[in-house]
Amino acid sequence: MADTMKMEYKIFLEAEDVSQSRILSCASYMKRVLESCNNPYISRAELDDESDLDDFVLRLFVEEEIEEKECTNPAMAESFIEDMAELVEQYPDVLSGVTPYVSVNTSVRSGAEKFKRTQVYGVSEDFADMDAAFGEELAQGRYIKYLDVTRRSTVCVIGEYINQTAFGGDGLGKSIQIGGVPYTVVGILSGGSYALEEGGPSDYVYIPYTNAGKISDSTEVSLYMFSCAG
Repeated sequence: MADTMKMEYKIFLEAEDVSQSRILSCASYMKRVLESCNNPYISRAELDDESDLDDFVLRLFVEEEIEEKECTNPAMAESFIEDMAELVEQYPDVLSGVTPYVSVNTSVRSGAEKFKRTQVYGVSEDFADMDAAFGEELAQGRYIKYLDVTRRSTVCVIGEYINQTAFGGDGLGKSIQIGGVPYTVVGILSGGSYALEEGGPSDYVYIPYTNAGKISDSTEVSLYMFSCAG
């Protein structure tokens, strides 16, 4: 029997001060881009348009949840991320990055203190271009890099809640335990306007997605792509 397959991915294209003609043409163009992909999990995606012609705002998005009790096309499911990355390379005018966004159910500790509600996510180096969409920006250090992903480096980027609670605002270069493994903090993201509270929007840790795949038994992957179309 084929394995169960569950996949969730989201594509966002947002830009302001875009001409009305550009807004009108972009939706049909983006639809053709998706349909051009040989991977049926991508080509069959439904594109939603919430653009505002009066305010010159381009806003297109895809939110796909695919679940099959028996995976109908294992080869296409396995090549999904690579096929998305290929689209980015082919259409840089509308797609600027692609990153797996893997949610991991694991423990987070700093010394004897356990953070029971901290969210752990696996991302790639392209997440550096996308965090603004989450209301975040790099406050200290750096993001996850390509070599971190390929080498499965035990490094992480933390939110402001962990930075303040575990390290008193001085977490850069320090170590936390993720799934029982020591990870070095290489970056800290600002909390933006979010309240610093347990389980809140600033209570998270980002690690290389290659590490996340080893930690988690889950096959659920959310994939995000962003663009600043002009």
